[in-house]
Amino acid sequence: MKVAVIQFPGSNCERETILALKRAGLESEAVLWNADYDKLKKFSAYILIGGFSYEDRVRSGLIASMDPLMKVLSAEAKTGKAILGICNGAQILVESGLVPGLPDNTVAMALAHNKRILKGKLVGTGFYNTWINIKASHANPNNAFSSEALVNTPMHIPMAHGEGRFMLAPELYEALKKTDAVFYYYCDDSGAIVSEFPVNPNGTAYNLAGISNAQGNVLALMPHPERTPTGDGLFLALKAYLQRAPNKPLSTATLNYTPPKLTFAPYEVDESALHYWVGLNIHDNEALSLESSLQMQGLNLRLKRYTHWQINCKQGIDPKAFEPKIKDSDFIFNPKKEYTQTLTQIKAKGKKVYIIRPLEDEMALHKQNLLQDELKLDVTQVLRETVWVIDADEKDLSEILQQLEQRPIFGNPLSHQGFQL
Repeated sequence: MKVAVIQFPGSNCERETILALKRAGLESEAVLWNADYDKLKKFSAYILIGGFSYEDRVRSGLIASMDPLMKVLSAEAKTGKAILGICNGAQILVESGLVPGLPDNTVAMALAHNKRILKGKLVGTGFYNTWINIKASHANPNNAFSSEALVNTPMHIPMAHGEGRFMLAPELYEALKKTDAVFYYYCDDSGAIVSEFPVNPNGTAYNLAGISNAQGNVLALMPHPERTPTGDGLFLALKAYLQRAPNKPLSTATLNYTPPKLTFAPYEVDESALHYWVGLNIHDNEALSLESSLQMQGLNLRLKRYTHWQINCKQGIDPKAFEPKIKDSDFIFNPKKEYTQTLTQIKAKGKKVYIIRPLEDEMALHKQNLLQDELKLDVTQVLRETVWVIDADEKDLSEILQQLEQRPIFGNPLSHQGFQL
């Protein structure tokens, strides 16, 4: 029984993962994402480690989830082999659809930016690093990552992430309960599940720290059990699973759920607001990485990315009066490395434009506070949107757009709104 510890570019937790597996009595080997796939298939289990694969470009885990390796792991998962994704690895599993494990790996959940809620108020957003407690929902002999010990005794382990807030529809949560899925919940020292910060450290739905797939052999877990011996129980559970049935699936559970798709409404420009359509003077690595990944999947396209800032003002105030202060402040864009264009100029660069708006945007709120508090501007709201411009040969465009809308590439319906021009 040998476990592959898989490293994508930017992964950085291989050493502590190998040590954790050794403590559990499991042999392991660090394996690069571009290793020989035939060699990879010989392992009994796989761990996608934490870190920042591809610098978390576009969304954490998205670029890695589109790698051909994930098709290999999907096929291995169908044979019953166990896969654990920790932190960034969890994000990769969710973005690839291996969790929650619909028959066609349709993406059905999101991992959104953290928000810390105390007594009904927002007290913090963004990256958060602390020690927390988690426990398994129940012990299931078909599940690779549960045991009575993991249910009865909370694991006190570290967490360190910026996009770890599980978002899923209530219907999916209830559907998963009818399968061999096991959940991990944030809890206090006694095991009580408390929905507010600090027990719930990131505002995650249902206090979820981790979710397995319906069949129970793939787990997406945001905290880091590998970084401390107090997390060894999870790896001992994995060892017990491999000993029970190393070469065949233990579960035949299926998941009955149809996830929503991101729709793209016609985009309307608010003429009463102030607009900045911002591009980068330097190479845009996010656009280049996504373009390369899509080209590897056979989509012959070119991508450009812009950021749109919309600044709404109090009624009766001309927003253009704010432009000198905004430009001098560098709060919205930095003219040393960014430039502004008109929407007409942006549209001319491609044949299709998608605009993605976060449903909750702590960065836009931060900019709003800066304009209000630092510049003393009568601003009522700041909106931030990502603009994706697609260029392709006319004969290929229709098929490309159809494929792009089959999975949430530019945005996730649970955490984004979509528009098109």
